[in-house]
Amino acid sequence: MKKLVGDRLPEISPELAKLLAGSLDFVGVNHYTTVYARNDRMRIRKFLLQDASSDSAVITTSSREGKAIGEKAASSWLHIVPWGIRKLAVYLKDHYGNPPIFITENGMTDTAFKSRSKARLYKMYVLDQSNPAHLDQIVSTSIYVFSWLMRQYMM
Repeated sequence: MKKLVGDRLPEISPELAKLLAGSLDFVGVNHYTTVYARNDRMRIRKFLLQDASSDSAVITTSSREGKAIGEKAASSWLHIVPWGIRKLAVYLKDHYGNPPIFITENGMTDTAFKSRSKARLYKMYVLDQSNPAHLDQIVSTSIYVFSWLMRQYMM
């Protein structure tokens, strides 16, 4: 990481590292889609972009061998991938001591308010979230749905 980020990476003393280890109360996640990722070994994105978004040295794509990762929503970057949120929850459990997980934003875009497609999306995501708690022994998960309709009233 030091090689990728350089002096923008803050110094953390051994004492602070001890204080931070295991100090999570919960994890909050905004989750809209899932993508495939691979190591950018040649640092192509870093060479082209030279910004913080390329620090991860990862190239992402929403398709593999010409097949999309999930059903496409109205936004070009958004695919409906319920299994992705489950994999994320399992990863957080395995790597961060099983903290409570709150999905603080989740949703999809469409060209018009289509309650059936949104209802189907939330059913898929909620069903995929109800299984991990039992099958994968995840402490707890909550989903707060983000609504573009609600956003219009917030502006």
